[in-house]
Amino acid sequence: MIDGKRVNCGKRPTVLNPNFDSWGGAFPGFLILNTKKISGLSTQVKLYIYSHECGHQFEGADEIKADLFAIRRGVKWDWLDAQGMEDICAFISQLKGDSVHPPGPKRCDIMRKHYQALIEKESRPATARSSTTTRAQTLGPAR
Repeated sequence: MIDGKRVNCGKRPTVLNPNFDSWGGAFPGFLILNTKKISGLSTQVKLYIYSHECGHQFEGADEIKADLFAIRRGVKWDWLDAQGMEDICAFISQLKGDSVHPPGPKRCDIMRKHYQALIEKESRPATARSSTTTRAQTLGPAR
């Protein structure tokens, strides 16, 4: 559980280690979360970190693919909203990057675009359904 939200990464266990050198990590078959490092972060950033590390289990070592996995999961599982996306960007944009991690601002830009595309995709079918529902409930002739 992260702040009352149930999390899982398939059948891969999560190790909680307050002495781990980063916020989280992915290793073959399991994840690690640093409970001390993530304690002051918003719930959506914590869920992003967990989902990012889980993404490595399914997407491999690619950091951008793990980021996008986390964003997809957040939208699908309904824990990521626009404010959460901003919180994630504020968190990640501080990171300069290294040999395997692109700079935080670049990652943020890619994640924002992916989030926006997912939200637009989700809203299109809902709009079509609501207009159909409105017509079906109208007692007068269709115009």
